[in-house]
Amino acid sequence: MRSIQPDGSAGRPEDVAALVAWLLGPESGFVTGAEFLTDGGMTRKMIYAE
Repeated sequence: MRSIQPDGSAGRPEDVAALVAWLLGPESGFVTGAEFLTDGGMTRKMIYAE
């Protein structure tokens, strides 16, 4: 998996947990209606030219 990830790493449960902790904390208080991709850039990489 690491070889195809844009950032060269494999995601870990801790990566998702860090985002969840931030969303639950006061730092994210002004964030509304957002979509957060927690995939190390894989979604961006998978945009294919037709």
